[in-house]
Amino acid sequence: MQINIQSIRKYVVLGLLGAGTAAVMATNGYVVDPLQEKLVQPGMTKSEVQTLIGKPPREATYAIAQGSTWVYSVRGRIHVDFISRENIVYEVDFGPDGRVVWAGERDLR
Repeated sequence: MQINIQSIRKYVVLGLLGAGTAAVMATNGYVVDPLQEKLVQPGMTKSEVQTLIGKPPREATYAIAQGSTWVYSVRGRIHVDFISRENIVYEVDFGPDGRVVWAGERDLR
């Protein structure tokens, strides 16, 4: 099988353009999509999370938590049983050292 260098270059450029678009969208914060959710991993700093998915529209501090929580809306979420879009949020929990300890969707109902 012969590899076509032009095709590889085209896909690399398209990938970089897509990443650039996601980065521009991320700077707006507020809404994340399921692909962006998967990028956030335990141990990341707040700066790294903000670079990947943008500034959060809301930051919360819960009495039982050791650090703050960034709260985002979720784009493109498929809702089952007529669950309202406003009930599902994507949250990133940080520890006292400012690093991610948990990230995922939560149902606020």
